Amino acid sequence: MVKNVTLVVDDQDKAINYLCPSKKQTATGYYNNTRTTIDNVSCGSSGWFQYTFQGTGIRVIAVALQSHSYSVKIDDGAFEDQSGGGYFESPILPDGQHTLTYAVGDLDAVPMLDYLTVTPGPSTQLMGQSLVVDDSDDILTFSGKWSTSAPRGFPSNTTNNLYQGTSHWSSTVGDSFQFQFAGTSVSLYGALFNAVIKNISLSFVINGVPIPTTISNSTLDTVPFVQLFHTDLQTGNQTVVVNIMDISSEQAVGFDLITYNANFNNLASMPTFGPSAIIAARIRKSHVGAICGGIVGLVLVIVALIVGFKMSRNSPDSSSKPRASSEESWASGRSSKRRRSSAS
Repeated sequence: MVKNVTLVVDDQDKAINYLCPSKKQTATGYYNNTRTTIDNVSCGSSGWFQYTFQGTGIRVIAVALQSHSYSVKIDDGAFEDQSGGGYFESPILPDGQHTLTYAVGDLDAVPMLDYLTVTPGPSTQLMGQSLVVDDSDDILTFSGKWSTSAPRGFPSNTTNNLYQGTSHWSSTVGDSFQFQFAGTSVSLYGALFNAVIKNISLSFVINGVPIPTTISNSTLDTVPFVQLFHTDLQTGNQTVVVNIMDISSEQAVGFDLITYNANFNNLASMPTFGPSAIIAARIRKSHVGAICGGIVGLVLVIVALIVGFKMSRNSPDSSSKPRASSEESWASGRSSKRRRSSAS
């Protein structure tokens, strides 16, 4: 299975070098509820921030007007003008160290930096880094009546701001999904619809240990990047199962992304998880069930035969007729065999 790995870097990460006065703010609807914006006109075309990374690609998730002008350069290249409301995605880069510089030109429209993502390469050190998994990644296994479409009435502008623009939604008790990883913490983010109706109950089962979780009906509705769960873990391989325990049919909970802190060094040492391992476990379980079912069935057949035999022996006319019939059949078979032998 191809390892789909992405690092996520929050706007307030110390590794981001802001080249001019900037405001670090708390705001709902952003990853980790934070964002950073410019605080001075000196943040002109010379550069707003820089970030040096080890990998093969980088994305900038920033919020700006579609008409807002900005430019980006990689390493010692020239600034290139961009369009797309603050978003930038680099081409595939040679594995190694690179530096991104992001500049803003139109200071009439204030940009907001939310987060960066980095595509690691073979040389990227991953130990302790925050990795992100999208809900659409096939390493997640969903069971039940999940939908990849937001509920009717959910704002389209919020849907567009979800990570990778995708999410899995449920309004059904009993729906679940499973995720496996190697790390020391895990966080789940998503969005809610009609949360005000009642509290929503979830169960996060970590390595077989259930952790009941209640999402209050006071939680903000129709806002992306709501943290639904977080816990720190002992180092090792982890299995997370998320169950919908209580929800109204008029409500919906959407799972958008998972982040975890890696406890492996690089891509080469990353443990492999995914549907294949889960399917194998299910096959083993079904084999065990089939074997157990076969044994139980055989025992029932033997018991039925014994009971039937005893009942036939205890019936009033069982002392002669069945035995005579059996002996006559055996003798008839023997004589027919002799006739065929002599004829040949």
